[in-house]
Amino acid sequence: MRFKPRYLIYILFPLLILITLFYSRGFSWPDEIFQTLEPAHKFLYGNGSEIWEFGTKARSFLYPYIISFFLFLYYLFSNSTEGIYFYFRILVSLIFFISILKIYFSFIKNKEESFFSTFLFIITIGLMPTLYYFGFRTLTESISTAIIVYIVLELELNFNKLTRTNILFYSILLSSMYGIRFQTGLFFILFYPLFCLKLIQSKKENLVISFLFGAILGLVIYALTDFFAYKIPLISTYNYVYYNLVKKISLNFGTEPWYFFLKLIYNDFSILLIFIFFGIFKSLKVFYSTIFGLFFYFVSHSIISHKEPRFIFLIYPFFGYFLLIGIEFVINKIDSRFKKFVTSLIFIITIATYYNSFKRINWNQGRENLEIFFEISKLNLKNGKIFVTESENFSSFGGYVYLGKNYTGEINYKFLKFSTELDEKNEFSKNFNYLLTNKVDSEKYCIKYKFCLKLTNTKNYLFMQKIETN
Repeated sequence: MRFKPRYLIYILFPLLILITLFYSRGFSWPDEIFQTLEPAHKFLYGNGSEIWEFGTKARSFLYPYIISFFLFLYYLFSNSTEGIYFYFRILVSLIFFISILKIYFSFIKNKEESFFSTFLFIITIGLMPTLYYFGFRTLTESISTAIIVYIVLELELNFNKLTRTNILFYSILLSSMYGIRFQTGLFFILFYPLFCLKLIQSKKENLVISFLFGAILGLVIYALTDFFAYKIPLISTYNYVYYNLVKKISLNFGTEPWYFFLKLIYNDFSILLIFIFFGIFKSLKVFYSTIFGLFFYFVSHSIISHKEPRFIFLIYPFFGYFLLIGIEFVINKIDSRFKKFVTSLIFIITIATYYNSFKRINWNQGRENLEIFFEISKLNLKNGKIFVTESENFSSFGGYVYLGKNYTGEINYKFLKFSTELDEKNEFSKNFNYLLTNKVDSEKYCIKYKFCLKLTNTKNYLFMQKIETN
C-alpha cells in the first residue's frame, strides 16, 4: 500500500494536539469554566457558581445543556475531577481536528495530493500556535469556530453539490452557533445575505428558501433553550445587548484601543500578512460571502471597547487557509530557477513568525490554581463551607464542577488583599469550615481565625480546615 501524504496529517496533528493538551494545563479565562462546565454541573446536580450573565439572563444555556449531557455520561464511568478537564478538552479537540482536516482537503481540492502541498499545510496550519492555544479549550469560541469553519468551507467549496437537504442541515447547524456564541451573529449578518445572493446569481434560487429556513430553525433551537432556562424565548439576546451595550457592564472587565486586534494580528502573522492578502485576493470570487462576513466581524469587535484575543479567534483558521492559498500562489509565480530558494525562505519566515507567537503565549497560566482544586477533590468532601480568599485567582480557575458531584457545600470567593481589618473580620465571621489561600497568608489566618489544619497543598497554595475551640 502506498503511503499517502494525508497520513502525515493523521499522525502529526493528533500527536501535536495531545502534546498541547498535556503541556498546556491552565486556564486563561473564567469563561472556560463559568460559562460552560459550571452551569452544566449546576443544571445536573444543583450546585454551582452563577456568574452575572446567567444571573441576568444574558447568556444562552445552549452550550451548558450540551455539555451537561456529556458530563452525565462521564460520571457514569468516573468520578475523577481531573479527568473531567481532559475529557472535555479531548472532545473539543476531536471536533477541531475534523475542521483542520476540512481545511486540508479543501486546500488540496482539484489538485494532486502531493507531499509538497501536505508539507506546506503542516508548516502554515500545523505550526500555528494560536490554533492550539484556543482550539481545544471549553470556550464557546473554540467549539463555535470549529463548526463554522467546517460548514463554511463545505458551503463555499462544494457549492455545486448543494441540495435542498444538505444546505438545510448545514444552515441549521451554522445558525445554531449563535446560541452558543452571540458574537457569531456579527459574522452571519453579512454571510447569510451574501451567500443567498451567490445562490441567486448561480441560478440556485430553489436553495435559498432551504438555506434561510435552516437559519430560522437554528435560531428556534436557541430560542427553545431560552424558554426552557428562562421561560422567555430570545430573552438572553435582549439582555446581552442591554447589559453590554446600554449598561456597559463589560467595560468593568477592561477596555482596549480600537487598534488592539490589528496589533494582535500583526504580532501573530507579521510579514505573513502579505501572503494572506494574496490568498484573500485569489479566493475573493469564491469566498466573498465569507471574506466580507469576517471583515464585518473584525471591524465590529474593533469598535467595541472591551476586547480579548479570543474574541476574534474565528478569523485565525480562515487566515490559515488564505495563507496557504497565498503562499502557493506566490510560489507558482516564481521562476523555476529560484523556486526552491524562495520556497525555503518562505518556510523559514513562517516558522520564525510562529515561534515568536509561541513565545508570547502563557501556555500554563493558572495551572497551579486549577491543580489545587484537583487536590481538594481527592479529599472527597461532601459538605462544609469553603472560603477562597483570592477570587481574582481561584474563581477564574476552579469551581464546584472540579470538586465533584458529591460536594453539596458552599464555595465563597473573596479578594481580601486590599480589604480593611473590619471587612476581613466580617467575612471570617460567616462560619466557614475550610480555607483556601496562598502560603504567604496562611500563618496569619491560622493565628487570627484558627484555620490551622492543613489538608492538602500545592507549591504556593494551602487548603486548611478550621480547628474548633470551646
